[in-house]
Amino acid sequence: MILAYEPSWAIGQAQPAPVEHIREVTAGLRQWLTTRNKGRVIYGGSVTPANTASLMEQPDIDGALVGGASIKAADFVQIVQATAEVVRAKPV
Repeated sequence: MILAYEPSWAIGQAQPAPVEHIREVTAGLRQWLTTRNKGRVIYGGSVTPANTASLMEQPDIDGALVGGASIKAADFVQIVQATAEVVRAKPV
């Protein structure tokens, strides 16, 4: 199972939810998944090249659901590269 989280109040906004809010919600989702089944939690909500690394560094975020930034190929490539760098640096 893969759960994608994007707060309804952040849809279409230029800024993602505050990192503390994201951390709290994704930790709760991770706990819920763990008690039922192994799964993944991805975050969507104004994911950009500038904030990808800080989002992907959160321990309960496994990936991103990229919206508007996927329209610009250069931005999407930067998001993929930033994600790859963080994933390589995370302990297994």
